[in-house]
Amino acid sequence: VRGGALFPLLALASLLVGALAAGAIAPHVARLGELRKRIGFLCDEAHLALVYQPVFELATGRTVGCEVLARLKEGDCHWPPPVMIPAILDAGLERRFDHAVARKAIAELAAHLPPIDERFGIAVNCFPPSIDADTLAPVLQGALQASGRQDLALCIEITEHSLASDLVKEVQRLQALGFLVAVDDFGTGYSNLKSVTRLSPDLLKIDATSSRPPGCAPA
Repeated sequence: VRGGALFPLLALASLLVGALAAGAIAPHVARLGELRKRIGFLCDEAHLALVYQPVFELATGRTVGCEVLARLKEGDCHWPPPVMIPAILDAGLERRFDHAVARKAIAELAAHLPPIDERFGIAVNCFPPSIDADTLAPVLQGALQASGRQDLALCIEITEHSLASDLVKEVQRLQALGFLVAVDDFGTGYSNLKSVTRLSPDLLKIDATSSRPPGCAPA
């Protein structure tokens, strides 16, 4: 503090911290900017890398379905959700992306799953703009018909936060066409509980954090 030396030291430290932070985030910002320029080219089956998370029946332990997890790929580079989702939203390509994921997932599972006595559930996550029976149903029906399988059941997953009143009507139309509907992250959007009740989904996926006592950290 003597001689006013503290202020220059603090200023230098702030500049150093700022430079380090900028250096850490700059590559991410650059990659995101590049991805936004090419996102229209990447939103197709050829640039999707799908992972299938199994769903087990607790009573028997058997696998009864799976949830489709999608990543965009470009050569050896894979774009994770925190990077690709903002780019998809900014470009307004939600429907193109969701349709591509559904078509590829159905084709891959139909080709590699052995015949199943009971129906095997395939859960696909959809952005709210994709929940449109007039455009989504033909894509799903066409992919199922092309697969030649009669033992696959499509489940459309939507988040509780996206349950606007107009979306509920579209979901009900999809249910009437024979598609299952799951509400994801249930328990994180209490203001939408009435919408969930109106929807009467086939499945509720309860968010694990909503059942923890206040202040309880995940294990």
